[in-house]
Amino acid sequence: MLKNDEVKVVVLARDPRGMTSSRRKASFPRREISPNGTVQLHPILAEYVKEHCVWLETNYNAITTGPTWLQKNSILVRYEDMTMYPHKVIPNLFNFVGLNGNAHTEADAGHIDSISKWRKNLKYEEVKIIQDLCSDHIYKIFGWRKVRSKIEFENKNLTFIDPMPGSPPG
Repeated sequence: MLKNDEVKVVVLARDPRGMTSSRRKASFPRREISPNGTVQLHPILAEYVKEHCVWLETNYNAITTGPTWLQKNSILVRYEDMTMYPHKVIPNLFNFVGLNGNAHTEADAGHIDSISKWRKNLKYEEVKIIQDLCSDHIYKIFGWRKVRSKIEFENKNLTFIDPMPGSPPG
């Protein structure tokens, strides 16, 4: 059906830290503390992070190395790019699915804060756990940089987002 009907596939990828921040806030309002007093992720949330990273890699591989018809009818969009550059990403998405993308060039960039909101909602210790649950490969293929220290985490001038390898910057 996908091949014969020219179905378009849009894969929306989101930084595991941002995804986790949203899920934790919505489903796990209390911060998990281990018996020795250290911050940890709720076990269900940790499993969700692992599954998210597997999903990201599976879909990335499917649309970059899968059958030609799937590669031709698929597009990968990072949530962060859609948020930072809506004036470019939204028209491209509309054009990809065969709609007039020019009518939507006035996209609101008001959600740009959401790309780093995870830094407000997560503690450094939680970020380290999340990053360790996903492979370095996931971060590399999507252009997300890992936080390497608490000093980096607290530096509000750092975004931890690079251009996705193989794609033009902004």
